Amino acid sequence: MKKKLLVFAVSILAVVLLVLGSLSNVGVGYQIVQNPISKYTTFMFGKTTSLQVMGNYISFQAVNIIVITIFPFSFHSYSSGEYFEIYKEHRGLIALEFIFALINAFIPNIACVCDDNLNRLVIACADANVKWKNMAITTDTPLATWRVFSADGTPLDGWNSTMNADIDIIAGDYLLFQFNKTTPPTDVKITFYYIPTDKLTGIWTLNV
Repeated sequence: MKKKLLVFAVSILAVVLLVLGSLSNVGVGYQIVQNPISKYTTFMFGKTTSLQVMGNYISFQAVNIIVITIFPFSFHSYSSGEYFEIYKEHRGLIALEFIFALINAFIPNIACVCDDNLNRLVIACADANVKWKNMAITTDTPLATWRVFSADGTPLDGWNSTMNADIDIIAGDYLLFQFNKTTPPTDVKITFYYIPTDKLTGIWTLNV
């Protein structure tokens, strides 16, 4: 019951924020961007730390924040230093240690090439400052295991993990796949999700 009331209250706050965004006189600390093409997909509010501005993006870590995605609807809370990246364009307030804003979640651009002969998914290009540890990788079969390597063949983490790969994704990096030799799959669908914004980054199919 308390959670439902909290969701309702936050929804009302989001509506209030949209109204604030339409006002011409805005208090100090607010950045209003009027862009009819832009579609704000997420509402965030709460305490943050380690705010940084990088070109067109803003990054920070959660101290105690609520994140509500609008389409599709979801409700999450974060309080353990989780890392977030968002586009700089927003409606509302983003201060050094606080956020109360409608924002667009950052989705990195990553292009990959499937090498079916070597059982590899090779990075062709990727946005700068996107780390492997912030990428969740899944496959559609338990018969496949994978490991991330740099272009020179150095393993960046253990099998089926990117948790310790605190290094940027760059062209030439690759995922090496191994399969169950008794009953190998005919193909494997590989999915990348960007953890800081919980957004789908890409889907590729490796033909075995």
